[in-house]
Amino acid sequence: MGRFCYAPTLHLQLIEGSMNHEDYLEILERCFKDALPSLNPKRKWKFQQDGAGPHRLPKVREFILKNGLPIMKHPSNSPDLNPIELIWAYMKKKIEGLEIKNQQDLEDAIFEIWEKIPDEVVRSCIDHLRQYLSRVIEVNGALP
Repeated sequence: MGRFCYAPTLHLQLIEGSMNHEDYLEILERCFKDALPSLNPKRKWKFQQDGAGPHRLPKVREFILKNGLPIMKHPSNSPDLNPIELIWAYMKKKIEGLEIKNQQDLEDAIFEIWEKIPDEVVRSCIDHLRQYLSRVIEVNGALP
């Protein structure tokens, strides 16, 4: 699971097995505690998450809203509208060039690449979303 924002603040956590809403809430609590104080209060921040089961529960929504972040609405099954997907693609390209021999090599590579993602890459992923969303709204969600 990854978290990032325009600030940028990066956080990556390995999840083994399935994640339930209690696991997700624990992660959110830790991330919000670390990230919220560093956000510029003059900006209008929004929280974005995908439609995974643990994300959809009222308890999770209440926690996010209680912490002062409106949740960004976006259609389900639209990974192209989530900037984290661009980060995963960036990381995949970096990993493809490495010699990975086992699970530990893969985990180490993932964390090392994540820690070295340039701020410009993070910001360009978010800026791309802004431009892309404007275009999607302009064409009322129609496919080209």
